[in-house]
Amino acid sequence: CLQFNADTQSCDQYLAGNIVKIGASNGGAFALFADGSLYGWGHWRYLTHTGNDVLTATRVCAQYDYTADQCVQYLANVVDFEIGNYVAIAMTADSLVAPTQYRYWSWAGTALGTLGNPAFSTSSYPVPVCNSFSDVSNSCVSVLTSNAPLPLAAGSNHFSVITRETRANVTNIRLKSWGSNRMGQIGDGTGFYPLPVAVSLP
Repeated sequence: CLQFNADTQSCDQYLAGNIVKIGASNGGAFALFADGSLYGWGHWRYLTHTGNDVLTATRVCAQYDYTADQCVQYLANVVDFEIGNYVAIAMTADSLVAPTQYRYWSWAGTALGTLGNPAFSTSSYPVPVCNSFSDVSNSCVSVLTSNAPLPLAAGSNHFSVITRETRANVTNIRLKSWGSNRMGQIGDGTGFYPLPVAVSLP
């Protein structure tokens, strides 16, 4: 439901349209539309910018003005997403016209490096996943990108993505992960990783 009528206890407007993907986990859910918009709802205070349970479908906001109580900019051009245990990741396209770059956004309710952005421990709205980070400016030096929309995955407290980079006519395809590594999710059995690292494969 997009709009619930509290007086009649009924839905005035349902979520409808060209939905291309749905996902759910631990009381929260998302729906991705063909136009690149992403909606979320459910019992998860980090599901959207509100920080509260979301009883009706709400478009995921990338920038929210809490003073004016309105979204300034929605997360747009979303091409894929995954939802895990109180964590979520989305891939967006810089342009809808090929060739384009794809970048990653994450939001979560854990403080185990899940966001891939050391400037935040938790976030109720999407933040860019860093490729490199400056402790001096407390911000991304560069963001994680790919020149192809390859698979991504969300776990309990970690993410994994496959990226493709082409430089000087050389193409590199890598599996990168970040977040909790307490059970060896990243591949070496130590600590946690607040930034994406390449997974060593046999």
